[in-house]
Amino acid sequence: MCPAHQQTHGSFVQLPGENLILPQEVECVDACFDGHIRGQLRLTNYRLFFSAAEGEPHDIDIPIHSILKIDKKSQAENSYRLTIQCKQFLSVQFTVNKQERKNKDLYQCLVKQAFPGDEGRVFAYEYRARKIKENGWEVYDFEREYTRMGALRENSKWRHSTLNKDFQHIDTYPEDLIVPASVADETIRKSSYFRSIGRVPVLSWLHLLTRLALHAVLNLVSDSPRRDVRKTRR
Repeated sequence: MCPAHQQTHGSFVQLPGENLILPQEVECVDACFDGHIRGQLRLTNYRLFFSAAEGEPHDIDIPIHSILKIDKKSQAENSYRLTIQCKQFLSVQFTVNKQERKNKDLYQCLVKQAFPGDEGRVFAYEYRARKIKENGWEVYDFEREYTRMGALRENSKWRHSTLNKDFQHIDTYPEDLIVPASVADETIRKSSYFRSIGRVPVLSWLHLLTRLALHAVLNLVSDSPRRDVRKTRR
């Protein structure tokens, strides 16, 4: 049994105060996928969540208030194409079979939730956070988080580096760093001499599907390489 504060449906976990409005069988035609993938689309008062029917890790989780535009275009007598564009530049398409809907139209329900016209109806006013009993400093798990992104999975182009253990090279970076798998620690250490306060490019976030990466980095120094990074910082 799930705790009272959350409900689960496979990889889909409802937050406290999150209500399921409409489950809908659809076909995802997003370019990130290899071909069209059928699955279930769940609409709640917080998000739009797609999970592949084949059991593959192709989940799409879209907070509804990150949606910028919704387009509906008829394809055939019994289906239409739903194109969703988000404020963070994500764009995804779903083919919806009209015969599969459960008394509610997905497009109408989604528009109503994404553009409520009343700020009092947004999910922030419905969310009821559970009391966190664990130590807050232990909530974040480095390996679990980067494994979730795919950076630490088998055959990844990224790797875990302990070059900065005890903050000995870059004291404004954490001890654990994610760096390109093809670059040795010694190369990273030497390249830090050419970066402002030693901040070499390291991975901050990786999109699970597109592999788009965000890096933490500072600009190149304009003078000659530094022999002592710590002395330059003072």
